[in-house]
Amino acid sequence: MLEIRHLRYFLAVAEELHFGRAAKRLHISQPPLSKRISELERQLDVRLFHRLPTGVVLTDQGRAFLPYAQDALESVLKAESVLRRHSSERVGRIRIAFPPDTSAGLVATVSRGMWENGCDIEVLEASTAQQLDMLRTGAIDVGLVRHPYSAKQAVSSPALYKPLGVAVSRDHPIASRTTVDLADLAGQPLLIFPRDLAPDLHDSMLGACRKHGFVPQRIRYAARLVDALLVLEKSVMLTSAEATSLWPDVVWVPLTGEPLEWRTSVVVSDRPTGNDMLERTAALILEALVAQEGWRHLPSTPGLAPGAVEAPRPGAPTG
Repeated sequence: MLEIRHLRYFLAVAEELHFGRAAKRLHISQPPLSKRISELERQLDVRLFHRLPTGVVLTDQGRAFLPYAQDALESVLKAESVLRRHSSERVGRIRIAFPPDTSAGLVATVSRGMWENGCDIEVLEASTAQQLDMLRTGAIDVGLVRHPYSAKQAVSSPALYKPLGVAVSRDHPIASRTTVDLADLAGQPLLIFPRDLAPDLHDSMLGACRKHGFVPQRIRYAARLVDALLVLEKSVMLTSAEATSLWPDVVWVPLTGEPLEWRTSVVVSDRPTGNDMLERTAALILEALVAQEGWRHLPSTPGLAPGAVEAPRPGAPTG
């Protein structure tokens, strides 16, 4: 079995080109070093060095193996460093809640970043309304909520946004349009998330629809199987382009002039923590939202701002 010490010994001999000097560098005697190199050659079934009276030189196979051995040992050393830091410098556990429509890639990116920053996390799924309650009671430390909302005992990040468009089935008459006005949707059935997931957001979206001339024929509530319902019921849904990217039977059409948008912010507890990890967590989530899910920055002062954040332009996510 190939061991880490085999790589260390091979690299030492490859760099010194002499068993004696390599053994001295490794603080071992020469016979064990020669034995381990022979073991390595038997395991790989190749000769790595030509033994000469004055030292050694790499064979063609040895030169080919050298960069892979260097990369492998470097990876092991990095992993050891991370594990040592994990065992000695962990700063505790932070509880983070994400809305149900959060991508797996975003959660993985945040989890990896927190680990590298020396912090463990507990991930929960919760709607905006649930997150605000959990934040208020201390059940979570960080949340990712949709606008508009009112958060007490919390600090909010600057908002990110996504423009909304219309999602319809491929055979819907709107599917062939390059853009569509909200007023053009008048009389269409609307598919929307249940109000209890984000009450302020729900009401804000329906108000904006009425303001722009779209009064739905009927309203259908759903948080799952949305793409199937769009196809079966010929409904329309206001959502982002990214949300429909995995729905092969659904077409996304931009709204003319981008009159509607989703906005999202990271909220953190305003309770004293004794370190800056909550703010670093918020920054990491915002960065991942831009990189993983296509959210965009609004002109805004960087950092976290106390108090409630309201969105003048409403949106309609499922969180």
